Amino acid sequence: TTGDVTLAQVRAALPNKVLIGGIEPPSMVLKNREALLSDIISTLNGIEDKRGIILSSGDAVPYGTSIETLRAISEMIRFLGEKSLKPGIDVGVIKHFL
Repeated sequence: TTGDVTLAQVRAALPNKVLIGGIEPPSMVLKNREALLSDIISTLNGIEDKRGIILSSGDAVPYGTSIETLRAISEMIRFLGEKSLKPGIDVGVIKHFL
Protein backbone atom coordinates (compact mmCIF):
# COMPACT_ATOMS: atom_id res chain seq x y z
CA THR A 1 0.00 0.00 0.00
CA THR A 2 1.04 3.60 -0.35
CA GLY A 3 0.12 4.47 3.24
CA ASP A 4 0.82 3.12 6.69
CA VAL A 5 -2.79 2.93 7.85
CA THR A 6 -6.03 1.72 6.34
CA LEU A 7 -9.12 3.84 5.84
CA ALA A 8 -10.83 1.69 8.50
CA GLN A 9 -8.10 2.55 11.02
CA VAL A 10 -8.39 6.25 10.27
CA ARG A 11 -12.19 6.08 10.56
CA ALA A 12 -11.85 4.43 13.99
CA ALA A 13 -9.44 7.13 15.14
CA LEU A 14 -11.40 10.04 13.61
CA PRO A 15 -15.07 9.05 13.74
CA ASN A 16 -16.49 12.53 13.17
CA LYS A 17 -14.31 13.63 10.26
CA VAL A 18 -14.83 13.43 6.52
CA LEU A 19 -12.26 11.05 5.07
CA ILE A 20 -11.06 10.79 1.48
CA GLY A 21 -9.35 7.69 0.13
CA GLY A 22 -9.66 3.92 0.14
CA ILE A 23 -8.36 3.19 -3.35
CA GLU A 24 -4.62 2.66 -3.68
CA PRO A 25 -3.51 4.74 -6.70
CA PRO A 26 -1.02 2.16 -8.06
CA SER A 27 -3.72 -0.53 -7.97
CA MET A 28 -5.62 1.28 -10.71
CA VAL A 29 -2.93 0.37 -13.22
CA LEU A 30 -1.17 -2.61 -11.62
CA LYS A 31 -4.20 -4.78 -10.87
CA ASN A 32 -6.77 -6.17 -13.23
CA ARG A 33 -10.30 -4.81 -12.91
CA GLU A 34 -11.58 -7.81 -10.93
CA ALA A 35 -8.82 -7.52 -8.31
CA LEU A 36 -9.27 -3.75 -8.03
CA LEU A 37 -13.05 -3.95 -7.54
CA SER A 38 -12.59 -6.79 -5.06
CA ASP A 39 -10.13 -4.65 -3.08
CA ILE A 40 -12.62 -1.77 -3.04
CA ILE A 41 -15.35 -4.04 -1.67
CA SER A 42 -12.94 -5.38 0.95
CA THR A 43 -12.08 -1.82 1.94
CA LEU A 44 -15.75 -0.90 2.25
CA ASN A 45 -16.55 -4.08 4.19
CA GLY A 46 -13.73 -3.24 6.60
CA ILE A 47 -15.23 0.12 7.59
CA GLU A 48 -18.00 -0.14 10.14
CA ASP A 49 -19.16 3.50 9.97
CA LYS A 50 -19.07 4.73 6.38
CA ARG A 51 -20.65 8.12 7.04
CA GLY A 52 -18.41 10.88 5.73
CA ILE A 53 -16.31 8.59 3.55
CA ILE A 54 -15.45 9.84 0.07
CA LEU A 55 -14.17 6.82 -1.82
CA SER A 56 -11.28 7.90 -4.03
CA SER A 57 -7.59 7.43 -4.64
CA GLY A 58 -6.97 10.38 -2.32
CA ASP A 59 -4.36 11.32 -4.90
CA ALA A 60 -3.98 11.83 -8.61
CA VAL A 61 -5.14 9.07 -10.93
CA PRO A 62 -2.00 7.30 -12.15
CA TYR A 63 -0.90 7.59 -15.76
CA GLY A 64 -2.19 4.61 -17.70
CA THR A 65 -5.42 4.19 -15.74
CA SER A 66 -8.12 3.41 -18.27
CA ILE A 67 -11.40 5.27 -18.49
CA GLU A 68 -13.06 1.84 -18.40
CA THR A 69 -11.51 1.14 -14.99
CA LEU A 70 -12.72 4.46 -13.58
CA ARG A 71 -16.15 3.86 -15.09
CA ALA A 72 -16.32 0.35 -13.55
CA ILE A 73 -15.58 1.77 -10.07
CA SER A 74 -18.21 4.46 -10.48
CA GLU A 75 -20.83 2.09 -11.90
CA MET A 76 -20.24 -0.47 -9.16
CA ILE A 77 -20.76 2.12 -6.40
CA ARG A 78 -23.82 3.51 -8.18
CA PHE A 79 -25.21 -0.03 -8.55
CA LEU A 80 -24.64 -0.77 -4.87
CA GLY A 81 -26.33 2.47 -3.83
CA GLU A 82 -27.19 2.38 -0.13
CA LYS A 83 -25.87 -1.19 0.11
CA SER A 84 -22.39 0.35 -0.15
CA LEU A 85 -23.01 1.88 3.28
CA LYS A 86 -23.86 -1.45 4.91
CA PRO A 87 -21.57 -4.30 5.98
CA GLY A 88 -21.24 -7.55 4.11
CA ILE A 89 -21.17 -6.42 0.49
CA ASP A 90 -21.00 -9.60 -1.60
CA VAL A 91 -17.84 -9.61 -3.71
CA GLY A 92 -19.82 -11.49 -6.37
CA VAL A 93 -21.34 -8.16 -7.42
CA ILE A 94 -18.17 -7.34 -9.35
CA LYS A 95 -19.05 -9.79 -12.13
CA HIS A 96 -21.45 -7.15 -13.46
CA PHE A 97 -18.56 -4.72 -14.05
CA LEU A 98 -15.90 -6.86 -15.72
